[in-house]
Amino acid sequence: MRPLTGEVMDTQSQVSRFALKAAGYGIPGITVFGNDPDRVAASVTWAAERARVGEGPTLIELVTYRRSGHAHHDDDRFHGNPQAKIPGYEYSSEALLWAAADPIELYGERLDRLGILSSEEQGRLCEAAKAEVAAAAEIAAEAPWPEPETHRSMVYPPAADHGVEPTAGAFAKRMSYDEAVRDALREAMIADSDVFILGEDVGGRYGGAFGVTRGLGKRFGPLRCLNTPLAESAIVGCGVGTALLGFRPVVEMQFADFLAPAFNALVNNAAKLHWRWGPKVPLVVRLPYGGATGTMKPLLGGGPFHSQCPEMWFVRTPGWKVVAPATPRDAKGLLLAAIEDDSPVLFLEAKGLYGFFRTDLREEVPVGGEFRVPMGRAKLRREGGDLSILTYGSMVWTALAAADGLHEEGIEADVVDLRTLVPLDEESVFESVRKTSRALVLHEDTGRGGFGGELAARLADELFYDLDAPIRRVAAPDTPIPYSPPLEHDYLPKVDDVVAAARRLAAE
Repeated sequence: MRPLTGEVMDTQSQVSRFALKAAGYGIPGITVFGNDPDRVAASVTWAAERARVGEGPTLIELVTYRRSGHAHHDDDRFHGNPQAKIPGYEYSSEALLWAAADPIELYGERLDRLGILSSEEQGRLCEAAKAEVAAAAEIAAEAPWPEPETHRSMVYPPAADHGVEPTAGAFAKRMSYDEAVRDALREAMIADSDVFILGEDVGGRYGGAFGVTRGLGKRFGPLRCLNTPLAESAIVGCGVGTALLGFRPVVEMQFADFLAPAFNALVNNAAKLHWRWGPKVPLVVRLPYGGATGTMKPLLGGGPFHSQCPEMWFVRTPGWKVVAPATPRDAKGLLLAAIEDDSPVLFLEAKGLYGFFRTDLREEVPVGGEFRVPMGRAKLRREGGDLSILTYGSMVWTALAAADGLHEEGIEADVVDLRTLVPLDEESVFESVRKTSRALVLHEDTGRGGFGGELAARLADELFYDLDAPIRRVAAPDTPIPYSPPLEHDYLPKVDDVVAAARRLAAE
């Protein structure tokens, strides 16, 4: 009867029962025969009562057996299902043992023995259940196949236009990029008690790796500024789950690179849940991304595990919206819009724009009242007629500096700040390129597989006959980002790179 009392885990772990792992988390763990409804009910009742009185979680291991294949096409001989009755095949003693422990038959015998439900009554209930299932199966089999357009229209829930400009004379305060993010979080948490923050040290004295949430834990308490273990998959999983329950979680990753352990929850859960069965997933994931040595701190490098640009992991994943603000004002306005949106939003914060790195980057940002920057709308930062520089995030400032240099040479460039990669404001992008007939795409990510390739393909598809020259790209080289500050500085696209590419493009 060993399989009924606990599986030996010698091929997976040193412990003989999974429940023993609970000790490592400081919680009780118990192993229960999962085919016995009374034992399962008793153990779950006990665990629930512990939780209700504040004694914390319990790990319950329910030992049971898969008697059929994982998928409908699996061969039952490899999964020990005697009910398959395959001629000439002798089932293992383990399979026969578990077949004898069928939970419905065991419980039926107990109910009959205790005089609660006779075998005749059970038979009638089983037949009624089978008839109900058969009727439902017949309805499903006769239902028409879905129309093709249905799978195209369910990727995102309906989105409101979140754009709200502050009223004339509204109060504004001069802020850095990270201060604007903090102020957006503060206002959102005041306005809606369902908004909460979770991440590593977000509620601590420092306020995350870059101090962005500093002071919010003290103001809103540990339940709304939730410090989490160092476990990114658990952090994001908690965010997805609470979003499904109607909360509006804002997850902070200390660095964008750390998102990789949570990939399944992001790509296979959050992105697809609305498309699969219609729920809203109002989740925001904040990601400090990219390098910093191209700004004001030449002695600080992040290296290949702290400075990556992850946007294309999610641009290609239907279901996510991807936002990349370049200014303090946009950082606040777009974050407020993202928190109010009913879709999961990846919020890219170029850490090279934080006040720690860019002491010069401060601007007037509305405080209080109604202020939102709508997702899906680009911003023309500078106007010119010779070529269009299309960019986002920290590269907006590189593009503007390059445009100033080009002006001295008599070349005038449009600088279009995309602000949102998904949804993309194609109308504004196309309008600029139609005007200039030349497009240069600039981003901090690597060239191969970067957003420039996606944007270039769309321009070629839609504006081929409007273009007077090939679409050019300026991006990072196809290598990991180096840690050494001089090497990181070399890796990042710079003003001179943009000027050289633009000069060549204007001459073509």
